[in-house]
Amino acid sequence: MSRIGFFDPYMGDMGVGSALVAAVRHGRRAAGCDKEATYVEIARRRLSDYFNGTLGYRPIGKPVHQPTGREKVSQVPDEWKENLQTGISENRNKAE
Repeated sequence: MSRIGFFDPYMGDMGVGSALVAAVRHGRRAAGCDKEATYVEIARRRLSDYFNGTLGYRPIGKPVHQPTGREKVSQVPDEWKENLQTGISENRNKAE
């Protein structure tokens, strides 16, 4: 392992330890901190999974998933559509 180190003072903000895992994968010493204990625990678990060989990750060169728009998570629920239509109608009536 290299003597060159890496410190992530906000390891929970976006990647929850991703930068630490990347540093370790590339032979760097790594340390991090966060004010949220939950994020620290997740980062510890991810580092442990990396060292155990069980951490899943997208290999370099593999394309990032591009949603088609037909996935259930990307659709507006019907209840929201109904509420939106009701709200629009109510606002038109108030304006008239």
